[in-house]
Formats: sequence, C-alpha cells, structure tokens
Amino acid sequence: MSIKPITKRSSQLPRKTAIAKKVTGKSRKFAQTRFVLVANLGKTQTTSSCPRGPWKYSKDFLIGMLKGKCLVGNAADDVRLLRYRSAMPVLLNLLKDKNVKSRARASVILAIGRLHAPRYGKSFSAKSAVPTIISYLKSSDADLRRFAATALGDIGDKRGLPALKKFLKTKPKLSERMAAELAVTFIVDAQKEKKTRLKKKRAELVKLYTSSIKDKKVKQAVAMLIGSKDWARRGDGALLLKRIAWMYKKHDEIYNTSDKFKKVLPAIPALVKALEDGEPIVRMHTATALGVMGTAAKRAVPALKRILASKAVYPSVNKEVKKALKKIQAK
Repeated sequence: MSIKPITKRSSQLPRKTAIAKKVTGKSRKFAQTRFVLVANLGKTQTTSSCPRGPWKYSKDFLIGMLKGKCLVGNAADDVRLLRYRSAMPVLLNLLKDKNVKSRARASVILAIGRLHAPRYGKSFSAKSAVPTIISYLKSSDADLRRFAATALGDIGDKRGLPALKKFLKTKPKLSERMAAELAVTFIVDAQKEKKTRLKKKRAELVKLYTSSIKDKKVKQAVAMLIGSKDWARRGDGALLLKRIAWMYKKHDEIYNTSDKFKKVLPAIPALVKALEDGEPIVRMHTATALGVMGTAAKRAVPALKRILASKAVYPSVNKEVKKALKKIQAK
C-alpha cells in the first residue's frame, strides 16, 4: 500500500506535541496513519541526521530515522507495527547506544522482541541482545522493566527464564508482573516446541538414513548415531559401526567373500552426516569408523578435509581424521 506524504509545510503543521498525541495505533491499519504523522514529525526536526526531502518507501524512511537517531521511539514503534524486519540490525545497534533516552529505549526493546525471526536468517535474530535486555529488568524505569520482560518472552530464549523468575520474586507492579509471567509461559512453551521439533527432525533423519540398510545390527547402530539426543549414545553408535565394519571385513577375509562387508556400506552417508556433529568425541569415533571402511568410504574425504581446515582445534579428532584419510586414500 503506497502512502502519499502530507503536503503541508512544516510551518502549517500542528505543534509536535499535538501530533505526538495522535501517534497511538496498535494495529497494522493504524500504523499507516502513524507513519505519515511520524514522517511529518521528522520534517519538523532541525537535526541534520533526520531524513529530508521527498521519500518514496516508508520502510527506508523509518530505518533512516532510526539510523539518524531522529524520533527513535516513534520510529521504533512504527517499524514494530509494520513488521519491517530489515530494521533489526539498526535496532540492535540502538540498544547498545547509551545516548538513547529511556522511553525511546523501551520502544526499541519491544520492537526487537516482536521482530525476532531467526527463520529468516541470523541478521533477523535478537538472541545476541538477550543479555542486554535481561540487564534492563533491574532498571529504575517501569516501562523499561515491563518491555524487557515482554521482549524476553517474544524471543523465547531459555537464558531469560532464571532472570524473569528472579524478577518476579521482587514483587513488581501488576503490569510488570503480568508481563513477566506471560514471558515465562512463552519461553517454556518455546522450549517444549523446540524439543518436539528436534525430536521430529531426528526421527525423519533416522528414517532417511536407515531406509536403504537391510542389516539389523547396522540399522540399530545408525539409529543410535543419528537419532539419539545424548552425545554419548551417538558416540557409541559410531563405535558400534566401527566394530561391525571390522568384524564383517574380517569375516570376508577369512571366507574369501564380500557379502558381509557390503551390508555396512549403506551406513556411510550417515557417518558423513555425523562428521558435522557438535561433539568432538562423536566426530572422532565417526572418523575412526570411516577409516575401518577404507577405500569404500571415498565420499567422506571432502567432509574429513573440512574438519582439518576448520579453526576448531581438537588434537584427538584431527589425529583420527588424518588416520582415516590415509586409509581411505590408500592405493
């Protein structure tokens, strides 16, 4: 929806205080009117950092006002109501700025919470601001405390839970207590939803990586490696695959066949996936298992080389990765 700017000159506009009283919408519909009023408020400012001249897009204008620290509170409210998520980096910078006034800072905090949307990318995530927002629960300003609690609930980060519970023990005012209690509920629900989502994702991955595996023992080991939420069990899954591969390989050497070892090969994609695990011990055992498989695990070479090239230094992991690469690339 395109909005036409008010064509009156600054001298013909009502006083800034009168306009500010009109800037009170809480829905997207009223936000359009709010924007036009704030835009004209911006034109009445004498600060050189405020956006000037003709403007075409409300998003650019409002973000320009935030960058120029011009009517920060009103601009932050409009950005929040109009859901302009691209303003998140600017809002995060304003939160660190000590020169922003208390009321404007409260609007910035509320906007950060409402615009938090990590599914659109890291630049839209407000998790980096959580420690700063938590610190405002101890502020002397009631609005800052209330909006900080609301923002923590909107972000849903578990780091905010202990701080909010501690804040509730201080017996805050009714409005602050309600905001904090609601935030606690939101965070608890968000954590439950996250666990359910991860559980579902793990189940889908297990189904994906075990669909082509016929051997029962290999299938169970892959399910442990990919599907377990416990890092120790994931490590045990990798070790189990290593032992199975070694036993099947020895069996084929003794009986001069290749039937048994072929049953382990469908587990290689799962092992390659496990090299991305966040736990070093899981990566170490996975690399060992791939080394036992030898030249049959050539598709794991790029993933193993990425571990060696990464900045994270784990001597035991790197040692097993080098051994695995030597065995896989052996002629």
